[in-house]
Amino acid sequence: EKALEHKRLLERAEFLQREVEDEYGLGRIVGSSPSMQAVYALARKAIESDATILLLGESGTGKELFAKAIHYSGRRCRHRFVAINCGAIPKDLMESELFGHVKGAFSGATADKAGLFDEADGGSLFLDEISELNLDLQVKINRAIQEREIRSVGGTRDRSVDVRIIAATNADLLDLTRQGLFREDLYYRLNVFPIQIPPLRERREDIPLLVEHFLAKCNRREGKRIRGVTPAALDLLMSYDWPGNVRELENAVERALILADGPTIGPEFFAQHIGHKSLSDMPSPPLADLPYHEALGRITADGLREYFTGLLRRYRGNVTKAAAHAGIERESLHRLLRQYGIDPDEARK
Repeated sequence: EKALEHKRLLERAEFLQREVEDEYGLGRIVGSSPSMQAVYALARKAIESDATILLLGESGTGKELFAKAIHYSGRRCRHRFVAINCGAIPKDLMESELFGHVKGAFSGATADKAGLFDEADGGSLFLDEISELNLDLQVKINRAIQEREIRSVGGTRDRSVDVRIIAATNADLLDLTRQGLFREDLYYRLNVFPIQIPPLRERREDIPLLVEHFLAKCNRREGKRIRGVTPAALDLLMSYDWPGNVRELENAVERALILADGPTIGPEFFAQHIGHKSLSDMPSPPLADLPYHEALGRITADGLREYFTGLLRRYRGNVTKAAAHAGIERESLHRLLRQYGIDPDEARK
């Protein structure tokens, strides 16, 4: 009976592990471009190792996703993944946050407190934006990695910890090292296994996959059934540089899905976020001659007001005919007219 119970527990543990890998594994990171395939190859090597990892890339590229994937796919997966943004904690509290403190170590320390290294013992500690750490803390982080020992603030004894460090930054650490703003010893300690994650503008071919992924995710959350984006909308998304990277794309898709009321999302739902050429750059024919989605690609969000005004004048304020010409639903046109403060009655005068 004990053997049977032990077997059940093992099967349950294996099931939970598979669920964790499905949720956080590399398979959950979207992208099939050559640059992402190269990143996956490095990440798989990192999973097999227990070396310190340094994730490099602009904000919004998915550094924490990769950190979680490396942790939950590796041998430390049964222990905790603990994350901290080094720029989000006040500098005078950061040491206590990382290493803990003893009672009476400072004003307000009314009891012993464990730090994040303690919480991550056996697992992984993700230090996001590590370039934000001050030099004194960099010394202590370096020692913790090297000696696998830490000391609480106000404490008198070191204690052993078994923590894998995964660090991330959008800064040029080597340049900061040359300027004396980042310790050279810590830089080389972290740079054992660097992984550079490309910005979205360098892997545009992944945008259709990402849009499909985010639509499915947002449909589930919002209870909607948007099937996809129109070709014109996809062209628009592909042409934008996405300075906020994947995070910015996800936010744009989520906003568009919430606003959309049809089965697909047209470019008008991304226009205010992305922006376009100025009205003065528009070639002929006149805007009012064009379907709405075609006109949209030539103007800014501000210029849309002129398009709708000209469209309504052409049809003497008849919203049904104007919507048919524009190629959009009548209800959508009414909503857009309200959005841009246009009164159809004015076009009938």
